[in-house]
Amino acid sequence: MITLIFDFDGTLADTLERSLRVANSLALDFGIPIVSPETFDLLRDLTVAEIRQQLRIPAWKVPFFLRRLRREMLAILPELNCIAEMPETLKQLRSSGVRLGIVTSNDYRNVTLFLEQHQLRSVFDFVDGGARILGKGRRLRSILQRYRLKPSEVFYVGDEMRDIRAARQVGMQSIAVTWGFNTPTALQSFQPDFLIDHPSQLWEICRQFVSPDVNYD
Repeated sequence: MITLIFDFDGTLADTLERSLRVANSLALDFGIPIVSPETFDLLRDLTVAEIRQQLRIPAWKVPFFLRRLRREMLAILPELNCIAEMPETLKQLRSSGVRLGIVTSNDYRNVTLFLEQHQLRSVFDFVDGGARILGKGRRLRSILQRYRLKPSEVFYVGDEMRDIRAARQVGMQSIAVTWGFNTPTALQSFQPDFLIDHPSQLWEICRQFVSPDVNYD
C-alpha cells in the first residue's frame, strides 16, 4: 500500500502570510529583527540554518520562539485556509486506497483542530506533531517502524528543503510542493524525486502504484 506523509504548514495549510505576520508581532519580545515582505522573499531561497545566520538569531532562542509562535498560531486557526483543492485531492487519494499521514514540527493540537475544522481528520491515518525543526528524519523513521511501512512505498510531501533531506535520510521518496515556503529553484537544488505545482499532481504520482481494480472516478 502506498503511503503519503505530509508536512503541515505551507503544504496542507495556507499559513505562509499569517506566520510571517505573527512572527513579526513577536520579534520585539525576542529581540529578533522584523522581516519585511521583500526580505521574506529573499529568505525563501535559504535553508533554516542560513535563515538563522542571515537574521543573526542565536540558536538558543529558536525553540522558545517557535513554542510561542505555535501558541499564537492556535488563536488564529479559524482564519486559516487549506491549500486550494487540497481537500478534494486528499479525499480522492484516501478513497483510492492510499494511506495518508502527517509529520510536522507544528503542535499536534494545532494540526488536529485545523483538520477537524475542515472536516479532514478522518482522512488521515495518523498525525505526528511537535517534531523538532531539524529532527524530522528521526520522526519519519519512527513512523516507518511504528506502522511497519516499507520506505520504498512511502512519499514525504513538503514545501521546504529540509523536508527533502528528511525523506532522503530514511529512504523515502520526496515530493516537493511549490506553493509553500521555499521557492521552486531552492527546492530543485535539493533534487526532490518529484516537484509539483498543484495538489492534483499528487494523484498523478500515486495512481501508477494503486490497484488497477480501484474505481478512479
